[in-house]
Amino acid sequence: MGNGHGGGLGHGKAELPDALNPISGIRELGIFDSSTQAVLTADLTSPDKLEYLIKRELSNTNGVDALLRINATTSRTQFRLTASGLVPACASRVVVLHQQAGCECKP
Repeated sequence: MGNGHGGGLGHGKAELPDALNPISGIRELGIFDSSTQAVLTADLTSPDKLEYLIKRELSNTNGVDALLRINATTSRTQFRLTASGLVPACASRVVVLHQQAGCECKP
């Protein structure tokens, strides 16, 4: 298992193929043997459990660095943002943009 510091590129440090990106769009998974017979299959459209985990480093050219962590299940959500390099006397704010298919929601 990884430590979540792959920068979104996984253990091989390569980007996901276009067909798998975004990973949330995967609806079915199949493992096939050499004669193309299905050995294992999974329907991912109606999972009995859900856990969503994001760990991502955020940085910019202004010297501000941050670590974002979102961990959610069907019963709880944890959002953590740790930042350094912000100017103490200036007001800072967190803005979350959310978009669903066919609908753009603005804060």
